[in-house]
Amino acid sequence: MNKLITQFRTAFSNLKRNLAMTLSSSLAVMVTLTLIMFFVAVGMNINSVSNRVDKSVEIFAQIDDIVPADQYEELANKVKALPHVAKVRISDKEDQKRIFLKSEGGEEYRNMFEEGNPLSAALFVEATKGKYITKLNNEIKHIDGISSSQYGGEAAKEMLYSFNQMKIWGGVVVAGLALLALFLISNTIEITINARKDEIAIMRNVGASNLYIKIPFMIEGMIIGLLGAIIPILIAIFGYHAFYNMMNGIFFSNLFPMVKPAHFSVIMIFGLTGMGVLVGVIGSLLSVNKYLRWKR
Repeated sequence: MNKLITQFRTAFSNLKRNLAMTLSSSLAVMVTLTLIMFFVAVGMNINSVSNRVDKSVEIFAQIDDIVPADQYEELANKVKALPHVAKVRISDKEDQKRIFLKSEGGEEYRNMFEEGNPLSAALFVEATKGKYITKLNNEIKHIDGISSSQYGGEAAKEMLYSFNQMKIWGGVVVAGLALLALFLISNTIEITINARKDEIAIMRNVGASNLYIKIPFMIEGMIIGLLGAIIPILIAIFGYHAFYNMMNGIFFSNLFPMVKPAHFSVIMIFGLTGMGVLVGVIGSLLSVNKYLRWKR
């Protein structure tokens, strides 16, 4: 325990001794983590909207009029047995009538039901993921008892594809920014090491282990990462909350709700803190290992 306290004291002493470099590196990490936070915020909300669109895109499969009502369940089970089917809901003729009359302008055609119900029963099919919707729609069309099958069309498919591409490229940018933060911390620690080559050599000569030499530098990197994470965390908590209120919690319409501030804040607090510490420790190790390659 005493050794660890000594290591922390050494690390704090080194950070104070190189205060200008410590602050500049923490500032660079802060900017990098702020950008990461921004891209993660965009990515989380895109993911939320994408999941909402995924769930809202359903296949509408009309049941052939020759199929009796007592066979609807059997037909639904055939559809449910197909790969990538999440849910199947039966909508009988009366249910279809209610849906039609509630739709925009539907009441104007109420008289068409005076002599009977001309609508067909249907199955509403939800896919496990939006990317399977086209293939699933084509398979449903070929099931006996299904007269036609359709879904939201190419517009919904293209929207989901665009969201997925944005998530992928957002992940690439976040990974690139994390590497940049790692590089900045590594360079700062390397400058510190260059100034302390003689001290490291003396420690080796008196029998200090490589781990004992590394620990203060790892602590320095961790502290630099933590300092750099403070402002991005505050922006994530208060900035996102203000933006959420300004947008009333939605993008454009109620179909696209934003991620709740509490959920976002918790993820950012742990995520940015962890990332700051991780890149700090790894960046320090990358630098100090250059001087500790030889074996005893």
